[in-house]
Amino acid sequence: MRDSSGYLVNINGVIKCSNNNFSDTLLSKTEIIGEDTLFVLTYQMEESLNPIIVPAGEFEAINFKGTVVMPKDHPGIQNPRFMNNYYADGVGKIIDTYFFLSSSFINEKRLVRYNIEN
Repeated sequence: MRDSSGYLVNINGVIKCSNNNFSDTLLSKTEIIGEDTLFVLTYQMEESLNPIIVPAGEFEAINFKGTVVMPKDHPGIQNPRFMNNYYADGVGKIIDTYFFLSSSFINEKRLVRYNIEN
Protein backbone atom coordinates (compact mmCIF):
# COMPACT_ATOMS: atom_id res chain seq x y z
CA MET A 1 0.00 0.00 0.00
CA ARG A 2 1.04 3.60 -0.48
CA ASP A 3 0.26 6.30 2.04
CA SER A 4 -0.69 9.91 1.24
CA SER A 5 3.01 10.93 1.08
CA GLY A 6 3.79 8.24 -1.49
CA TYR A 7 5.63 5.91 0.90
CA LEU A 8 5.20 2.18 0.47
CA VAL A 9 3.85 1.02 3.84
CA ASN A 10 2.81 -2.27 5.41
CA ILE A 11 -0.62 -2.99 6.87
CA ASN A 12 0.42 -1.27 10.15
CA GLY A 13 1.53 1.91 8.37
CA VAL A 14 5.25 1.20 8.84
CA ILE A 15 7.32 2.66 5.98
CA LYS A 16 8.98 0.00 3.81
CA CYS A 17 10.20 2.13 0.89
CA SER A 18 10.23 5.64 -0.56
CA ASN A 19 11.06 6.63 -4.10
CA ASN A 20 11.54 10.32 -3.28
CA ASN A 21 13.08 10.70 0.21
CA PHE A 22 16.77 9.85 0.23
CA SER A 23 17.84 12.11 3.10
CA ASP A 24 15.68 11.31 6.15
CA THR A 25 15.81 8.35 8.50
CA LEU A 26 12.51 6.65 7.64
CA LEU A 27 12.44 4.07 10.43
CA SER A 28 14.34 3.68 13.69
CA LYS A 29 14.26 1.04 16.40
CA THR A 30 16.29 0.62 19.58
CA GLU A 31 16.18 -2.80 21.25
CA ILE A 32 16.73 -2.64 25.01
CA ILE A 33 16.58 -5.52 27.47
CA GLY A 34 16.79 -4.48 31.10
CA GLU A 35 19.38 -1.73 31.06
CA ASP A 36 21.33 -3.11 28.10
CA THR A 37 20.96 -1.73 24.58
CA LEU A 38 21.30 -4.68 22.20
CA PHE A 39 21.21 -2.69 18.98
CA VAL A 40 20.03 0.44 17.22
CA LEU A 41 18.49 -0.07 13.77
CA THR A 42 17.88 2.79 11.33
CA TYR A 43 16.61 2.73 7.75
CA GLN A 44 17.29 5.22 4.96
CA MET A 45 16.76 5.07 1.23
CA GLU A 46 19.84 4.68 -0.96
CA GLU A 47 20.12 4.89 -4.73
CA SER A 48 21.84 1.98 -6.44
CA LEU A 49 24.67 3.01 -8.77
CA ASN A 50 24.44 -0.16 -10.85
CA PRO A 51 21.59 -2.39 -12.02
CA ILE A 52 20.73 -5.20 -9.60
CA ILE A 53 20.84 -8.71 -11.09
CA VAL A 54 18.64 -11.47 -9.68
CA PRO A 55 17.38 -14.72 -11.25
CA ALA A 56 14.24 -12.86 -12.44
CA GLY A 57 16.32 -10.35 -14.42
CA GLU A 58 18.26 -7.10 -14.23
CA PHE A 59 16.65 -4.07 -12.60
CA GLU A 60 17.27 -0.43 -11.76
CA ALA A 61 16.51 -0.39 -8.05
CA ILE A 62 16.52 1.63 -4.85
CA ASN A 63 17.59 0.26 -1.47
CA PHE A 64 15.68 0.61 1.80
CA LYS A 65 18.94 0.12 3.72
CA GLY A 66 18.95 -0.85 7.36
CA THR A 67 22.01 -0.09 9.49
CA VAL A 68 22.38 -2.11 12.68
CA VAL A 69 24.79 -0.79 15.30
CA MET A 70 25.55 -2.84 18.40
CA PRO A 71 27.06 -0.82 21.27
CA LYS A 72 29.26 -3.78 22.24
CA ASP A 73 31.55 -5.47 19.73
CA HIS A 74 31.27 -9.23 19.34
CA PRO A 75 34.21 -11.30 18.03
CA GLY A 76 33.76 -12.31 14.39
CA ILE A 77 30.69 -10.13 13.84
CA GLN A 78 30.93 -6.96 11.76
CA ASN A 79 29.70 -3.77 13.41
CA PRO A 80 27.82 -1.94 11.94
CA ARG A 81 25.92 -4.42 9.78
CA PHE A 82 23.55 -3.73 6.92
CA MET A 83 20.20 -5.10 5.77
CA ASN A 84 19.46 -4.39 2.12
CA ASN A 85 15.94 -4.29 0.71
CA TYR A 86 16.12 -3.52 -3.02
CA TYR A 87 12.93 -2.43 -4.77
CA ALA A 88 12.41 -2.14 -8.54
CA ASP A 89 9.74 0.19 -9.91
CA GLY A 90 6.69 -1.71 -11.13
CA VAL A 91 8.00 -5.01 -9.71
CA GLY A 92 8.49 -4.59 -5.96
CA LYS A 93 11.10 -6.12 -3.68
CA ILE A 94 13.80 -7.98 -5.61
CA ILE A 95 16.41 -8.58 -2.86
CA ASP A 96 16.01 -8.90 0.90
CA THR A 97 18.99 -9.53 3.20
CA TYR A 98 18.73 -10.32 6.89
CA PHE A 99 20.76 -11.86 9.70
CA PHE A 100 20.67 -12.89 13.32
CA LEU A 101 22.66 -10.69 15.71
CA SER A 102 24.58 -13.64 17.13
CA SER A 103 25.66 -14.98 13.72
CA SER A 104 28.13 -13.67 11.15
CA PHE A 105 26.10 -15.27 8.32
CA ILE A 106 23.95 -13.07 6.10
CA ASN A 107 20.82 -14.59 4.57
CA GLU A 108 19.54 -13.31 1.24
CA LYS A 109 16.28 -13.74 -0.63
CA ARG A 110 16.28 -12.95 -4.37
CA LEU A 111 13.35 -12.62 -6.76
CA VAL A 112 13.26 -15.71 -8.98
CA ARG A 113 10.24 -14.85 -11.14
CA TYR A 114 7.27 -12.50 -11.25
CA ASN A 115 4.12 -11.83 -13.22
CA ILE A 116 2.48 -8.44 -13.75
CA GLU A 117 -1.22 -8.52 -14.62
CA ASN A 118 -2.35 -6.11 -17.35
